[in-house]
Order: sequence, then structure tokens, then C-alpha cells
Amino acid sequence: MTQTIIKGYVNLQLKAKQFMEREDGASAIEYGIIAGLIAVAFMVAAGSVGDEINSVFTKVAAKLKGGEGTGGE
Repeated sequence: MTQTIIKGYVNLQLKAKQFMEREDGASAIEYGIIAGLIAVAFMVAAGSVGDEINSVFTKVAAKLKGGEGTGGE
């Protein structure tokens, strides 16, 4: 019984050491961080473009209401 416990403990230590030496998880985390930063940059850019588009449509709507440059009312 004692040998089984010792073998299990040694096996657990070996698995823990192998897990700590793996770098697969680190790469996945790095890719996740990069994807998150790209998403944030996209949202900021989309918000800026959205504001500009809103401004253009507001100007067009104002000109249509006032009849400026459209041939009159």
C-alpha cells in the first residue's frame, strides 16, 4: 500500500512538472489578449465612424427640411 501511495505521489509530481513546462496555454492566452485588443480598437473606430455618419445624415436632413440646394419647396 505504501508503494502505491509513493508511486501515485511521484506520478503526480511528474504530471505537475510536465504541466508547468508546457507553453501551449500561454500561447492561447496571448492570442486571446490580442483578439480582445483588436475588438476594443474596432469598437472605438466604429464609434468614431458612427458619429461622423450621424453628422452627415443630420446635415442632409437639415438641408432637405430647409429646401437648400434641392430646387425649392
